[in-house]
Amino acid sequence: MAIRGPGFFVVDVDGQQMLTRNGQFHLDADQQLVDAAGHPVMGQAGPITLNHANVHIDAAGTITDNGDELDSLQIANVDKPSELREMGDGLYSFTGTDASAGQFIGRVQQGALEQSNVDPGEEMVRLMALTRHAQSVQRAIQAYDAALQEGINHIGDNA
Repeated sequence: MAIRGPGFFVVDVDGQQMLTRNGQFHLDADQQLVDAAGHPVMGQAGPITLNHANVHIDAAGTITDNGDELDSLQIANVDKPSELREMGDGLYSFTGTDASAGQFIGRVQQGALEQSNVDPGEEMVRLMALTRHAQSVQRAIQAYDAALQEGINHIGDNA
């Protein structure tokens, strides 16, 4: 699943709720919806267990089976991203008072994954160009410094 817009999926990591944008979920042996690392994905009623074959998740995160509502994904909005702490593996802890402040204004897309918006090849070319530019500026500064040093050394020669 992917979240379009602001918001984070809530997962349970050893009894602590963590936030993630990684929606690569699957069912474990107990039919519990878990993330790629095996952490249970949280719904409004707790960890989500899906014993049904015809499950659909709508744009609001509501989980239904043949029109019957089973649960709803717990999606946290973070008003102050500065209060997020990266915990590794795409997980974040929230140090503020309420991670779910505000209403979810994004949408959930079933059957999609959020991906990076960075092209590694393009960024590598930009990095090489920037490195070359920095080296040429460094050489220009060194040449200017050498010219100044030479001028200072010969100030009194014409007297």
